Amino acid sequence: NGNIQKYHTEMQYIYDIAWDRSLSETNNNTLTCKHFNEIFPNNEKIIIGHSIQLEGINTICNNRVYRIDTGISRAFNIKNKLEVLEIINCNDFYRIIINDNKVKRIKLL
Repeated sequence: NGNIQKYHTEMQYIYDIAWDRSLSETNNNTLTCKHFNEIFPNNEKIIIGHSIQLEGINTICNNRVYRIDTGISRAFNIKNKLEVLEIINCNDFYRIIINDNKVKRIKLL
């Protein structure tokens, strides 16, 4: 049945993008962003985790992909500062950094 195949193909495509780590890697972002823009052409934004960003919360693809895993779990034994992504009204994105009881708030474009 053509409908079942189409559904299966769409689910496989979604599954692949959901588990692919290429958006989390620090190299080859130009090619990765090209593919991202083909899949999400309407200026959608996504937030991804489960791939540690040693430099802290950051964005790629013209601030459309937010990478938020900073490895704060004791399991990784990484001494990163506590960071969170604050989203206000679905439009304003802030990187909140907490270090030595000091809070720094950085607006992400």
